[in-house]
Amino acid sequence: MSQFPKTILLVMVFTLFFALIQLLLKAENKLTNQKNITKTESYKPTLRSEGEPIHEFVKRYRIQAFEVWGKGYPNH
Repeated sequence: MSQFPKTILLVMVFTLFFALIQLLLKAENKLTNQKNITKTESYKPTLRSEGEPIHEFVKRYRIQAFEVWGKGYPNH
């Protein structure tokens, strides 16, 4: 066999190999996505009310931000 057909066969084998790996990864992602279905929450934005001092708003915002952050990592 000359060099050209060997090269073509090698490229075809690698292409098939990588296509199979991609299919396996897609299947794995679908399985993990089906197992980890979680309820999503929509969060209201924290807005500063009229007449509220900025330092009070910052305190309220920090408290609310840490609560939201804590909900994102329930196991920690």
